[in-house]
Amino acid sequence: MTRFSRNGIILCDCHLTVEDAEQFTEPSKIAFLLKEPGNLVDDYCNRPDHQGFRNFIHSATDTQKAKATCNETLRTLNEKRYHDMKNSRYFWLERDTRRTVEETVSLVERHFGWSLQEDLQIVKVEKGTELAQSLLQFVKDCSWTEAKEHIVWMLETWAFTDWETMFAAVKGGNIVGVCTIMKTDYYPLPEIAPWVSCVFVSEEHRGNRISEKLISQANRYARDLGFPRSYIACEHAGLYEHYGYHYVKEIENYAHGIDHLFTKELT
Repeated sequence: MTRFSRNGIILCDCHLTVEDAEQFTEPSKIAFLLKEPGNLVDDYCNRPDHQGFRNFIHSATDTQKAKATCNETLRTLNEKRYHDMKNSRYFWLERDTRRTVEETVSLVERHFGWSLQEDLQIVKVEKGTELAQSLLQFVKDCSWTEAKEHIVWMLETWAFTDWETMFAAVKGGNIVGVCTIMKTDYYPLPEIAPWVSCVFVSEEHRGNRISEKLISQANRYARDLGFPRSYIACEHAGLYEHYGYHYVKEIENYAHGIDHLFTKELT
């Protein structure tokens, strides 16, 4: 199967296996439109661009039997693929006549981040600025209980040296997300740097790919500093791979928990 550019967007209007989909591109760059494979023939025949197929079906001696045979064949071929895709990590939309075309387009735009307002900015935070104070309050108010105390400490003491810094996602004049880029993270691995860490987006703004934009900006910053790659760690697999990261190995954090290490080439 031909591999499409992983930098391009793919809209897929067919039933593939999950394995086939993985050959095309990463999940963040593809959207599937699915149809429950129960009565495909009538839907297909009723389309103006498929009248040739309709005429072929209606040329049969017993049209209803021909439709039933064709429907059963299509169901057999596509049912497993349909359910596997719906249970996968890929973004999909079920064809639904109760949803307008505009509503479908809006959902696809949201998946790809096209619905973001133009005023979204990823801004490097400087010590002693109004933005730093606003970010401190944002973190204090955020729901990330496991990390907020540490991030507040970093901001209040400005625990950054040399090139280390924070980035804030600002939308409509309000902070909606944050991430850091650091020499070290919560792991005894001083030989690895830089680390993209403390990635958080407020709940009401999730689904707009703001995390990806924060990480991308941090990586551009690291690349401009001359770093060939960056690192990120996560308890679970299947998240940062969407942003071009590749799994390296399991690593132990300072609390003796096991996390997953990922890296990305900064080309």
